[in-house]
Amino acid sequence: MRRSAHHADHASPHTMTHYDTLLLEGVDREVARRMVQPKINAMIDAWKERQT
Repeated sequence: MRRSAHHADHASPHTMTHYDTLLLEGVDREVARRMVQPKINAMIDAWKERQT
């Protein structure tokens, strides 16, 4: 599954965060992921709130 997610990662741009921009600027992939994680967590929390 990790391999599939990795390929999906390359197939579409990340429009909800600046992850792709960070990569294009030369930021290490793991560092970029850590940088956008708070925004992703906030989006997940918002989605969970809408479901309850």
